[in-house]
Amino acid sequence: MRRVGYLRQVGFLREDDGYWLLGDAGREYVQHQDVTTLLRIMCERNVGLRSLLYALSAGPMTIMEISDQQLDTNPELGWSRGETDMAKQRANWLRSMDLVEKRDDEYVLTDSGWQNGPILETRSESISRTRQIQITSASMGVEEQSLRLSRTMQEL
Repeated sequence: MRRVGYLRQVGFLREDDGYWLLGDAGREYVQHQDVTTLLRIMCERNVGLRSLLYALSAGPMTIMEISDQQLDTNPELGWSRGETDMAKQRANWLRSMDLVEKRDDEYVLTDSGWQNGPILETRSESISRTRQIQITSASMGVEEQSLRLSRTMQEL
């Protein structure tokens, strides 16, 4: 039930009248079904995941180095130094998305990790702009909304 609780917490699932349904993040991922969307969702909802990708772009890291990097960069995580369970979980999330692979005792970015890592900040900024447009366009007519959305897509 802990994992279901996590999926609920980050918006992949929601409960309604005793049934589990897709949450906002779950619907977004199902709509796109690509690693870039999943990575963006996970980075938006998990403190430190983005910084871990950037740290790995500097070079391979052991699980202890990952744990230390996460605590040094994000002390609010509150992990105990020397405990690597949470660092392993994050490394395995990235491995499951084929962004990181384990070589001997070190974790390194894959080709996909190199392709997706650097775009995170840019995509996050564009998502923020898109959300602002959605909010301001809520009171506009359908034709005006379509025109505004087309302009935004061209800017991206």
